[in-house]
Amino acid sequence: MKKSFSYKSALISLMIFLVFVTTLSSISLVKALLPQAQVSELSGDLEIAYPKYEVVKQNTTFDLHFHVFNITDYITNNTGNCYLHLYNTTGNHILEQQATGDSNLIDFKVEVNNKNFSDNGYYAYIIYCNTTIQSGFASGSFLVTSLGLYPANDNLTIFIYMMFIILLCGLLSLFIINVAKLATASTTVYDVAYNWAFYSALIINYYLAQAYLIDSFIVNNATVYLGILGFTAGILPMISLFISIFVQSAKKKRLLTVDELTGRGFTK
Repeated sequence: MKKSFSYKSALISLMIFLVFVTTLSSISLVKALLPQAQVSELSGDLEIAYPKYEVVKQNTTFDLHFHVFNITDYITNNTGNCYLHLYNTTGNHILEQQATGDSNLIDFKVEVNNKNFSDNGYYAYIIYCNTTIQSGFASGSFLVTSLGLYPANDNLTIFIYMMFIILLCGLLSLFIINVAKLATASTTVYDVAYNWAFYSALIINYYLAQAYLIDSFIVNNATVYLGILGFTAGILPMISLFISIFVQSAKKKRLLTVDELTGRGFTK
């Protein structure tokens, strides 16, 4: 009875843990869906107005539209020229592209190819415009993330890293237990459920890291671990359970009861 109770308590605690993680990710997602503000910068003789893009999705083509004004009127593609300069996360100048006129004959537009956003991190830009007698520029920075969401705050970042470490330690311990139970043919249904719950939590941790962390350490390592642990925590416990059922049934010369399958009196 004590063994069965401990497994149930652990599973209930883990489910509460997963609900807590989901709640945190939902709070961050609300922040990611905030509308973008309009930015208007006056530097020199021209004023450049454009949406303030703070976060861009990785490997996604990006269309920038902006307006240019002088003190009396707006500037179009026919009366002025504009250029976009883009700098990547290491400060390299990766793009210099002239803006074209939009179909409404008022906006300028630049289509930035998705290959320019291959790395996560902070990018910088300069929009420079001139006419025959006037000039001006706007500058700023934005963040490129895997899913185009705002990065996690400090608390959520620490939580995701701690979750990753705890889950890896837990899954390593479970692997050792799985091998011991396989050798003694004593794997129960709760053993399988416990392994699957931890593995599912690691998958959730992977997607949280992918969505909300700028650093790719967890994503890169979890990709490797998910493949290995898919066997040790997913397939191995099932194989061990079937072997245990066969061996225990053969010993008792009958089918196992529900209590025995869940660990109560399994080896009696």
